[in-house]
Amino acid sequence: HVRLSHFHLEAIKHISKVVESFSFGIHPHHNCETCALGKLHYLLFLHFSHTSTVSLEFVHSDIISLFSVTLNRSRYYILFIE
Repeated sequence: HVRLSHFHLEAIKHISKVVESFSFGIHPHHNCETCALGKLHYLLFLHFSHTSTVSLEFVHSDIISLFSVTLNRSRYYILFIE
């Protein structure tokens, strides 16, 4: 399962039935910690109890590097969100 990049177990069982030279033992109660963590749901945005009362009190920023240089030779851009 890990060697097959965490491919889902039903597909691995199907492949082992169809392909003769493919032998793969799977424990019936197999639990992969990496797959379980990938299926967890979490809140994307936390709820803050404090909201801004004046302009520009909370400013979020992000800087992004571009893969290729733009026409005006820019390599980065910055995003500001109030």
